[in-house]
Amino acid sequence: MIPKRETFVVLEEYGLDKYRKIGELDSDYVYRVLSTGMVIRLAGANWKVVEIDEKEHMVIVTKTDERGEAPSWRGEGPQRQHIVAREMLEIIKELTRNPESIKIYGVDIHALETMKEYIKRLGKEYIESLLQGKIIVEKIPSMKTTVFITFAGEHINRTIAAATYEKIAEKSLLIKYVVAPHGFAIRSEIIDPLEIFTKLKVEELHTLIERHIYERSPHARIILDQLREHFGYPLDEKLIYREAVRQALLIYYDVGSTVNYIKDMQPLREHVIVKVMDKPSELAESILRYPYERPWHGTLKAIVEEALTRSKTVTLDQLIEYTWANPHDIKRELEKLSKEKPVIALLDTDARGWTVAKVPLKEGWVTVRIPIAVKYFIIANKRDIEAYKREAIEKNSTYLSKLISKGLSMEITFYNEDKSVEQKYVLIVNRTLPIILRALKSKIYNQLGDIVNMKLHIKGTYITILHSFIPTYITDVVALGLILSIIKVLEKN
Repeated sequence: MIPKRETFVVLEEYGLDKYRKIGELDSDYVYRVLSTGMVIRLAGANWKVVEIDEKEHMVIVTKTDERGEAPSWRGEGPQRQHIVAREMLEIIKELTRNPESIKIYGVDIHALETMKEYIKRLGKEYIESLLQGKIIVEKIPSMKTTVFITFAGEHINRTIAAATYEKIAEKSLLIKYVVAPHGFAIRSEIIDPLEIFTKLKVEELHTLIERHIYERSPHARIILDQLREHFGYPLDEKLIYREAVRQALLIYYDVGSTVNYIKDMQPLREHVIVKVMDKPSELAESILRYPYERPWHGTLKAIVEEALTRSKTVTLDQLIEYTWANPHDIKRELEKLSKEKPVIALLDTDARGWTVAKVPLKEGWVTVRIPIAVKYFIIANKRDIEAYKREAIEKNSTYLSKLISKGLSMEITFYNEDKSVEQKYVLIVNRTLPIILRALKSKIYNQLGDIVNMKLHIKGTYITILHSFIPTYITDVVALGLILSIIKVLEKN
């Protein structure tokens, strides 16, 4: 593989279209694990990634008080092979039998005592099961994560994780995985990874891995980028793409050894020790500290639609977590989706997250990021409407009283998709407001149809909300929910 040491410049966004450089990240790190919404530690501070510009090799960040992790590497170290992982297990074995023998590795007394204490915390059952060649599986429901402790090496672990990913992806795309020398972990919202893993067939392994590398592997993406850099950008990239896939398969995966590993474990269910945990053990935690591998999806719409359809309610941050996509791209997909089925947005100050907003300048507008979460609801039936009412109106009903006491008025405009026809109203915010909004629905429907766009502004505030593609029959509910969310934002900030 052609070596490459390109970096991405990390820029802090600290004002209206103002940026300053705070450091650099290796392109390998960016391509493999970095995503918008992720928090990293750099230059002594924590930063939330808000945009990744692959063309210009820039990462845009904003300062945050959320906990961040230092980038895991600069450049790429060797892949930890199966033999290295087994040697790690042999050291654990020696520690349980004769701790003093570890001194031949140059271990001092303090380090030896630390290792002995670590082995003691692992417990006899863990040690014996691992030494017998079994796989310990920790299921952590609160994290929707399953950790597989294998000591099989990175190649085999990545191959199994990728194959399991592909089988789950046939039913759900709300999934991601992390790989370490001593195991791997899969986070899945819907499908049980353990159930899929125990049903893996060796004869389908090569097909699954090839599909994964062609369609999603970050490693193939990195190699392809390097080939383009050194050999140009041909109109037909099939040849260099095949070469990127071939190299990725050789360097990062091992189908042959994985086939033998799974065959030796048959039947799989008898070689797996399952533990349901409130939180991961120290051994599992050490696997989870590795960065998740970034899948390269060509199916952004499918992931967004599944997240909304299955959970009914989802935040922008959650969509970013599973799609690894730019928030602007996600919003565009949400807008397209809302033309097919109602998707209602709501500002939510109770959840951690952020969104984008436009701020007027003397000439034109500028897009900024604000630390307020946006929650999306998909409306398919009456139960979904009631769920929105509970979250947007009932939960925030006290803010209506505060708004009434201020004697403010609101300006609300309804218009059709091409903005050729509109209805504009100025309403006093009082206890009759919900009744007035309900009464307006039939008039809106008669003039604008069954789907409308809405612009809402409370006079005396600096916030205007624009919401597209709202079914006319719920305009009163959506408008009231948005009004309350504006007041809640102002009260909390």
